[in-house]
Amino acid sequence: MDTRHPGAAWRMVLPLVVCTLIVLGCGSGGEAESGGAGNAMSREAVDDTTVSMLVQSQRALKQGALRNALTLADSVVHRAPRLADGHFQRGRVLSELKRFDEAAKEYRKVLSLNPQYQGAWFNLGNNAYRRQNFEKALRYFQNEQEQFSSASTLVEVGKAYSAVGKPDSAQWAYEQALSLDSTTAAAHARLGRLFEEEGKVETALTHSRRALELEPENVNYQYVVASHLYQLGRYEDAITHLRSVIEERPWHQEAHYNLGQALVRTGQKEKGKQYLVQADTLDKRQREIERLESVAKDQPGNPQRWKTLADAYRDIGRLGKAQETYSIALYLRPSSPTLRDQLAQLAAARGNYKTAVTHYQALLRRHPDFTDGWFNLGVVYARNGETEKARKMWKRVLQQRPNHPRARKYLSSLEAGDS
Repeated sequence: MDTRHPGAAWRMVLPLVVCTLIVLGCGSGGEAESGGAGNAMSREAVDDTTVSMLVQSQRALKQGALRNALTLADSVVHRAPRLADGHFQRGRVLSELKRFDEAAKEYRKVLSLNPQYQGAWFNLGNNAYRRQNFEKALRYFQNEQEQFSSASTLVEVGKAYSAVGKPDSAQWAYEQALSLDSTTAAAHARLGRLFEEEGKVETALTHSRRALELEPENVNYQYVVASHLYQLGRYEDAITHLRSVIEERPWHQEAHYNLGQALVRTGQKEKGKQYLVQADTLDKRQREIERLESVAKDQPGNPQRWKTLADAYRDIGRLGKAQETYSIALYLRPSSPTLRDQLAQLAAARGNYKTAVTHYQALLRRHPDFTDGWFNLGVVYARNGETEKARKMWKRVLQQRPNHPRARKYLSSLEAGDS
């Protein structure tokens, strides 16, 4: 066990934390005033309370507790206004809240304090790219690459080149990434896409397969391999991969469509038609989600818009997107026990036991009469094998609602198991 105090530990690990989390930024672009040497506060000069707040903000952001994450980041910036890490963290939280212009200001502040801050240009580039400001994104990624050359940044440079219609430059960037690190799966995957667009599907398949070999759990790469196999008429192999994609992502419309077509082409017409019908249904639902996304972005301060979008994500099985979107709704309506309950349920469904418990504890401190919260926390405990804790939760439910049918049923099951 690490016995160092939090300040010492943070000062040693923060550069790694920052570097590994920079890809989470998604705010807007903006030119940074980064001339001069900067006047950032050194990490060694930061007091332990501020250090603790910054670490807690990072943890809260990871858990989707956006209001807490922003409050802590605000406190860090207030206590240490020249600490670049505080502004960087604040930019990340604002990005998750879709407050893109404010996030960009924070990243620009980072660069004004420390022009050599790793990740700031990268996040500005990522932000600009996601807002389809591709020329600006390219400049930002190039700035990051000039200061901190890496395979991952070169992949983003390549993506931006491709987006502005320069495939030769994109190919150069991906090949440069592989020359730095031949195990960069994303570079192989992107090269595969480029060769596919050029009609060189066999070459594309070589790269997409290499990407999947490097990251066998990556569902995106699994789908791309399947797509290339399908285009080459290797339907049986494609079917195997497509089934795996659908198992992991039942909402994947393109996988359903291609699987349906592949089954039809291999003589399995009835099964194929079922997947084609499902693909049509998913296409309609995806168009509705796109409409809801547009509505939410047009009214970013309306929590009901975000909740409606989150509900749609959850119903189609996109649990990660649902969790992200419920977090925004909860930030805007922090007093809602239902939103907190939804977040906790999603965390549990995705295997994030500690996050689920944290959400329920926060919910029940604020809303001790919210019976469903006590019941669902009991379910989370039971699934984790903590039966005594589960028993206490369900007994608490029955104190509030003596006729709660599921609490009685679940308690009876526990007692039957004890006998």
